[in-house]
This record gives sequence, C-alpha cells and structure tokens, in this order.
Amino acid sequence: MMKQMVKCPHCGKRLEIKDASDLAGKRIKCPVCGTVNSYESFLKAFTADAGSDETRLIDDQRTIIPGLGNIRLPRLVFVKTGQEYPLKEGRQLVGRKPKESASEADVQVDTHGENFMSRSHFYIEVKKASNGSYRAYISNAANKNETVIGNEVLRGTDVLALSDGDVIRICSTEIRIRF
Repeated sequence: MMKQMVKCPHCGKRLEIKDASDLAGKRIKCPVCGTVNSYESFLKAFTADAGSDETRLIDDQRTIIPGLGNIRLPRLVFVKTGQEYPLKEGRQLVGRKPKESASEADVQVDTHGENFMSRSHFYIEVKKASNGSYRAYISNAANKNETVIGNEVLRGTDVLALSDGDVIRICSTEIRIRF
C-alpha cells in the first residue's frame, strides 16, 4: 500500500491518499469541494508547490516545512484495529475508554475489551522542536500494569523520548506512535 499526498487543483486542500497504488488514470473526488479530477491533476497540483520556500499549513494536523517536508503532529494507533488517536501540543493523559464510568483521560483508547490499560495510564507530552518538527515524551500516570516501550519498562518518574513507529505495550495491548 502506497500513501501519497495530493492537492485538489480546485480548492487547494491537501489530502493524504492511503492507497494510491492503482489510481493512475482514474478520477477522484475531493471530499472538501466535491470537484472530480484525474488523480494526475491532484498530484500535479501538489508537486507544483513542493518547491516553495514558505512554510504552509496543510490542515490542523500537518505542515509543510522547507527541507523537512510534511511535518505531522504525532498520533497514537491502536495496533489491533488501526484506530488513530490524534495528539496535540502539550501534555495529555492517555487511558482506556471506560464502558460506563467516566475517565479523566484526554485521549481515551477503545481497547475493544482488553482491560489491561488503566483509565489513566500514561502521559504523552508533545513539544515542537526549533526546526518545526515534533517530539513526543512518555511518562507514567496512575496505572496498575507496566508500560513497555520497545524492550524498556517505563518505571516511576521515567520520561522516555518516543520515535516514529515505537510500540507502547501494556500486557497484550499495543499502541504505536506515528509522526
């Protein structure tokens, strides 16, 4: 599966196509303005401004920065289902989405019956670096089951830097961070 960034030649909205592997010669519809154009028109509109030197906002999740390309706020992905949970700048409490009771978590992960994750399990802090990219850091919250990043157990007051693709594991529950 090949992901591709394109731009609507009519409204200018930048879009991410999750599977662009067989779109050559086909027509696609912009979900924003409804215009139907060839895939090549969308691709050409995007690559036409790829050489621009200005920083451009794509949407509330992604930015084009010269020399770095497409910068995206990190998101958590529940590995079992592929469900994505967008993150924002600042500190966010991440926990399991409860069935009936309330949770204080900013990001509530639907674990589909896997109850290993606490309702207040860990914090993720997202910071913008001086070059415009984002960094994410994980620390413990009020949890009962240990949190493992790669092969490293998150203990007590540990704060670990996360990289794109790192897997956060709580027993059999796995969450991947993507930038």
